[in-house]
Amino acid sequence: MAFNGSFYNSLDEKGRVSVPAKLREVFSTSSFVLTKNYEKSLLLYPPDKWPGFENLIESQAKTLDLKKANILRHQFIIPSTEVEIDKAGRIAIPQALRDYAGLKKDCVFLKNGNMIELWDTARYDAYLEQNVEDLEDILSNLGPIDFNQSGASNGETE
Repeated sequence: MAFNGSFYNSLDEKGRVSVPAKLREVFSTSSFVLTKNYEKSLLLYPPDKWPGFENLIESQAKTLDLKKANILRHQFIIPSTEVEIDKAGRIAIPQALRDYAGLKKDCVFLKNGNMIELWDTARYDAYLEQNVEDLEDILSNLGPIDFNQSGASNGETE
């Protein structure tokens, strides 16, 4: 079953963070391709999913003028690096990517479809807080949502 979720861990003094066991199990990979996200966080792709993302960026870049295409490539493709999961389940995050994402100590992993977002916890909390009004607008434009229609059971019978 597909799932999404959030998992918290801490960065050590060497810039390593443990990939949560559940994510290692779901993705069943010994490495990830790590790159920048546009929201001052990082993206982790299993190596078999990276070509799809790279192809998406390249196909979008072809629709842009050269300057904008290069901005897109410099944001996502050029800073990408493959990081191995060590025997302790950790990945070493390069300093430049830690600086970009503001990773200092407390981190949150967010499984999002076929990839993982990695955020500094304080930055992620601020992001959610900053977007409360946008979320309210989005939800009001969608109309009423019956969250019990999701297929999940709340223990009540019909």
